[in-house]
Amino acid sequence: MLEEEIPATPEQLKALIEDAEDTIVARVPDVPQRIGSEQLPLARVVKITVALVIERLKNPRGTRQMNSTAGPYTESETFGGNNPGVMVLTDEQIRELTGGGKRAAFVVNTVPTSWSGGFGHG
Repeated sequence: MLEEEIPATPEQLKALIEDAEDTIVARVPDVPQRIGSEQLPLARVVKITVALVIERLKNPRGTRQMNSTAGPYTESETFGGNNPGVMVLTDEQIRELTGGGKRAAFVVNTVPTSWSGGFGHG
């Protein structure tokens, strides 16, 4: 969450929410229809919209790194992510919006089905 007071006016928040909604629909175009048909819970879309807005508010200028110097001391802060301050859906958020299943571990059997014995058995 944000460590400080929200650095935006109500009008700016409204614009950020609209931007987040546009980001969601641009990536998953059938979201409005799936909400209307109750295939996608509105609460899930709201959760993801809020997450996008919060990420934008955490770094509104899209700063990658900040440095400040006072005399012989220098302080540096680097912001993570490939696109700091930009609204980008994560893979997990896309799965939540598309109904894609959770990833699970699986096993691949590499032994040929025609192989009936061990080494030297044929």
